Amino acid sequence: AMSNKKEKEHGKEVSPGVSAPASPVPTTSLSAEQIWTIMEEVLEPKYTALASQIADLKETMNSINTRMEDLESRMQACEDGAESCQSRMATLEQQNATLLEKLDDLENRSRRDNLRLVGIPESLSEGSLVSVLEAWLKDTFQMSEFPEPVSIERAHRMGRTRQGSDKPRQIIVKFHHYAVKAAILRKFQQQRGSVTFEGSPVLIFQDYSAALMEKRRSFHPICAGLAAKKARFMLVYPATLKIYQDGSWSAFTSPQAATDFVNASIDPQGVD
Repeated sequence: AMSNKKEKEHGKEVSPGVSAPASPVPTTSLSAEQIWTIMEEVLEPKYTALASQIADLKETMNSINTRMEDLESRMQACEDGAESCQSRMATLEQQNATLLEKLDDLENRSRRDNLRLVGIPESLSEGSLVSVLEAWLKDTFQMSEFPEPVSIERAHRMGRTRQGSDKPRQIIVKFHHYAVKAAILRKFQQQRGSVTFEGSPVLIFQDYSAALMEKRRSFHPICAGLAAKKARFMLVYPATLKIYQDGSWSAFTSPQAATDFVNASIDPQGVD
């Protein structure tokens, strides 16, 4: 009864079995400035760290850009240097080819008084080559009436003796007079096929350098084909093939060019 009385005194009446409502929690309202301050306090360290990382990245990128520019500059310098080297290399190659041609020409001029004799038996000793060949050439080509005597400066065989080979080594003969050498070569060409030494057939050729001999040898197949077809041709110094066709001479420094000309103009079936 006393409890009901107290409740009535407060102006409230609580039903039996129902608890009284809890007291409300007091709330604090923050201003926008306070919220901003709190956000600054929370985000400032993170922003500072992020800004530091961005600065480091910028510095790294700048360093990379600087190195890239340096590399590009060096690459350009290398390319320019390579182009310069290629140009100089081409010039040097051309100069080298010219010098080789001049050197080969000088070597062949030094051989202009020489002849190569093929087929002289090995039984003829080295010591008697000069005297025996002088007498043989004079008798074989009837050089007794020639204004200049057949005079050989020196003669020697090429290479070493080949064991078990019946093929004699070639002999290089150097004459004192170019006119004598030219006359002997001309007379041999007139008597080609009938010149012998002690019964052995002998061939006589102009002496050339190894490089020029190789160039002239490359024309042999086309020359053989032309000879078989009785076409007029001549292989002139240094290595030029001249072919007579339709009243004029055509000159070729390349075996392939000569072959193409023969196939088209002389023999449509081709020359091997």
